[in-house]
Amino acid sequence: NMKNFWISFKKNKPILALAPLAGFTDSAFRLMCKKFGADVVYSEMASVSALYHGSDKTLELLKFSKTERPYVVQLFGSDKNHFIKAIKIIEKEIKPDGFDINFGCPVKKVLKQGAGAKLMSDLKLSREIILAVLSATKLPISIKLRTESFSVNVIDFLKNISDLSISAIMIHGRTLNQLFSGSIDLSIIKKSRKYFSGIILANGGINNLSEALKVIKKTGVDGVALGRGALGQPWIF
Repeated sequence: NMKNFWISFKKNKPILALAPLAGFTDSAFRLMCKKFGADVVYSEMASVSALYHGSDKTLELLKFSKTERPYVVQLFGSDKNHFIKAIKIIEKEIKPDGFDINFGCPVKKVLKQGAGAKLMSDLKLSREIILAVLSATKLPISIKLRTESFSVNVIDFLKNISDLSISAIMIHGRTLNQLFSGSIDLSIIKKSRKYFSGIILANGGINNLSEALKVIKKTGVDGVALGRGALGQPWIF
């Protein structure tokens, strides 16, 4: 698939990604990170339900400059029909290089919608949504996960979708209960390679070069995704 930019990264490792961060990773910040060497950038998390109901504000949030490419739009929600319509709108209006489904957000108002990390814990629905997204677009699909959400861990999740053509996964190395603090579980990220053959990016708690190198060495991932670690220091890339 000529449209799959992730394939070109297989020869260019480690991959450095700017992780999606609501309220921070807008176009101006993404451009700055790109200028300093980020290989791929993600949008702020966008609600498929808001897009489904015609939110111009959400569409505005997703606008980008072509120098940001490859640019991935990250979506959250729990209704597959909302995902399908949102993707059609974004492809027409925004024209990104890929889509990412959020299965890791721990924010209560997202969990209440059955989205983010709550969706990760529902293996049946999460698989249905990934299938719906794959059927709605020819662009590459990636997903963002946590090491564990409720009683489902990242290995359970990957086993459940092992036959689906996901191009990349970003694993935040903490459980839902840990939120954004505490140590990163490098062993489960390393183990995830047995269950996923595409691009794996490690995320969480990476604030400098030595931490990035340690994570890559101990997990064997294809690259790292920096979110909070890039705030105030986009030159980290």
